[in-house]
Amino acid sequence: MNRNPNYPEPSAAGARLVLFDSADPSLTAGRRERRSRILAMRPTDTALHPLVERARSFPPLGAHWEYLRRDGVSLLVRARDSADAEDARWDATRIFSAISELQVVYVRDQRSGHLGWWLANDREPVIVSPRIWLGSQRTGLQAHVKLALGSLAEPKAWGEYSAVPRD
Repeated sequence: MNRNPNYPEPSAAGARLVLFDSADPSLTAGRRERRSRILAMRPTDTALHPLVERARSFPPLGAHWEYLRRDGVSLLVRARDSADAEDARWDATRIFSAISELQVVYVRDQRSGHLGWWLANDREPVIVSPRIWLGSQRTGLQAHVKLALGSLAEPKAWGEYSAVPRD
């Protein structure tokens, strides 16, 4: 049931927002670990380093949302968990209405040199990259940020997670 009239009902295929609930650790454990690693990275702009401490304080809760492309690959991930599915849906609505307040923050792991990105407001990271890039993959990282920003242009339908085989 669609509780938010601002989002269309999910379609069987296509890009969609998906809720991941901690009740199914087989789907959430790896995602949360990767998100934690990206949130532990430091912004390449030293003026933004205070965001790191805030990011590390996000407690694990009940659910988080991600935006999946048509092929089932995650394009962006909510930086923090919500208490439950209803709260996560409300959170997504709020985030999509405040996209203009977000800035791209490139981040780097100090030890490994791995790269990632956040979309942050003036207080905290709001959205993070769904994957980690090697230091030599800057071009791919920048292209991914452009795709993610383009996907935020309008609210997305809610759908289910299903691994879609790649052609």
